[in-house]
Amino acid sequence: MRERPPVPALHFTAARDRITPAETAPAQERHQICAGHVGMVVGSARGQLHSALASFLDPACREPT
Repeated sequence: MRERPPVPALHFTAARDRITPAETAPAQERHQICAGHVGMVVGSARGQLHSALASFLDPACREPT
């Protein structure tokens, strides 16, 4: 079996999440948003999430030069 190449991972957590608390995220790179579970995705904090996600994905989405 061939070894899989490393894949970057980033875990977004919500500081006030009572559904899936931030402490349950794997011990890898994390970005915490100051919101609750739903507020992070569809509430006023979604801009923070989208901005951080775009910054993380941008290098991976570029074509090799």
